[in-house]
Amino acid sequence: MKIIYLLIFSCLITHSQLQDENMVGYHFKNGQISLYPGLKLINFNDKNIDRNNKQAFSQKNNTQFGRYNNKSFVRYCVHEHYSTSLSNDITGNGLYSLVAWEMNLDRVSCYNNINFFPCNYSVNPLPFWEYKLPEQNMGNRNSVSSSSSGDYVVASDFDFFIFLFNGLNGSLIWNYQIPYTFYQTSTVAITNSGNFIICALNNRYPNIPEAKYLLGFNKDSNIPIWLTEIPIDSSVNIQYQGISGIRISGNDSLAIVSNYYKFFIINVSTGEMIYWNWNNPYYHNNNGFGWSQGISGDGSILAIANYYGYVRIYKWNGNTYEYLWEDQEPPGERYNWINCVDVSEDGSMVAAGTLNFIDYQNYIYCGKVKFYRVYSGNNPIWTHTDSCEGVNDVSFSKNGKILCAATGGKYGDPSLPNLLVFKTTANINIPIFAVSDSGSFLRCSISDDGTTVIGSGDKVHVNHFGMGGMYYNLSIDTSAEPIGIIANEKNVPEKFYLSQNYPNPFNPKTIIHYQLPINNYVKLTIFDALGREIGTLVNEKQSAGSYNVEWDGTNYSSGLYFYKIECDGFTDVKKMILIK
Repeated sequence: MKIIYLLIFSCLITHSQLQDENMVGYHFKNGQISLYPGLKLINFNDKNIDRNNKQAFSQKNNTQFGRYNNKSFVRYCVHEHYSTSLSNDITGNGLYSLVAWEMNLDRVSCYNNINFFPCNYSVNPLPFWEYKLPEQNMGNRNSVSSSSSGDYVVASDFDFFIFLFNGLNGSLIWNYQIPYTFYQTSTVAITNSGNFIICALNNRYPNIPEAKYLLGFNKDSNIPIWLTEIPIDSSVNIQYQGISGIRISGNDSLAIVSNYYKFFIINVSTGEMIYWNWNNPYYHNNNGFGWSQGISGDGSILAIANYYGYVRIYKWNGNTYEYLWEDQEPPGERYNWINCVDVSEDGSMVAAGTLNFIDYQNYIYCGKVKFYRVYSGNNPIWTHTDSCEGVNDVSFSKNGKILCAATGGKYGDPSLPNLLVFKTTANINIPIFAVSDSGSFLRCSISDDGTTVIGSGDKVHVNHFGMGGMYYNLSIDTSAEPIGIIANEKNVPEKFYLSQNYPNPFNPKTIIHYQLPINNYVKLTIFDALGREIGTLVNEKQSAGSYNVEWDGTNYSSGLYFYKIECDGFTDVKKMILIK
């Protein structure tokens, strides 16, 4: 059946590949009349840009945007009058970033992140190249994805077309027009190598019980190499079975594909469906999930979110995925959502963003960033609670050291940060850098080493009617450490908690993290394998908040050690291993 479908789709291709004059859409040319006031256009063949220059940007701190006193700063920002962005991506080396603009003047913009200096709100940098997408008939949800090197960029227009570009000069390699008028393109993804592309095809009329499809391409041809059917499940509402998320594992072997009710594991090169399960195994027809689920670099760890408030972790056992653990965001007046999720490349960490309904009738929401270590169980290592209007996206750097989060921000109070950057090795809920904007960040991406973070979204807050979009590019000082203890009313931990030290095993230093929900007298003690007390790290009264304490094992031999925390009515002990 898959072969028959593939032949039908391939035979109905209506254009030639690699012939730019036959392609839909067009490039913006330098000097072309702007389609609306204020738009700046650039020719993608600019010879003055040194694409091989990886030198860092100016280290001047831009305090207008940044909230933390380190070498991190905002390289530049783009504020759009008429377009917004629900999709962005960045190359692994951080040299190029891609933004898919929608709502008006739909286009893909590539920004060269070299030799930019911090700017202010009044200055928008010229894109390296841009490509105007065809006018849409079926709403707006343009999608863009880049290979790790930036050599290849793929985009879809939420209508009929898929585009593959040479990311280093913007030239169009090929496009593909879906031949069946009842279907439209949806989200799209490209492998890190750039060799394979996956695009989702959804029914244009959600109430019609037609199957959804995944198309697989090799970069060298716009003829699909496989087509996989995602069948309709009649046991749940057919209206919400469109494919909404695709995320490819770091080694390019597997993709996790999701609709509202289910997630599917797909072999990238063949399209074979390896595994599927429910996003919400407790209530199949309710509280599913509407975006991309999480997968580790080798595909062995999955993080599955749902609107029932659960994060569920699965691990490949050699034959199938087995359930490891779950954690639920406690319900309030209704079920709170896990709104986004990501897994680190090595599969050791999970981040989740929540949407908490404080007063649903009056549109009062908040959000949390929750950070887990997979093999430490279902208690978050830390939780950052000062995220108004919900957390919309989270993303780890490939090296696992930096985590970024895009949040809605508080309507009417632009002083609160809504693009956050955390250092995972710090084991604490304090960002090392953050940006405050009156709009709402919807998506974020991060370079492999964590030194570049981008965020895009609505320039007008999501809880207010209006048009416009924004895009920020941040330079992150990855050597920075969080400063201070978050102890204000909005960030007080919910309970006493002692986390597993990190790293573990270690040599010679490790970090011990703990949380206090109230002001309390704290004693933190180290014991050897025989139970003898060998050191006291903390012995004082402390305010409510989250704390990191370092233990230096330089003067101790390899072996098993214990650390114990004692507070008013709370005691906990954990093991740690020193290896020299």
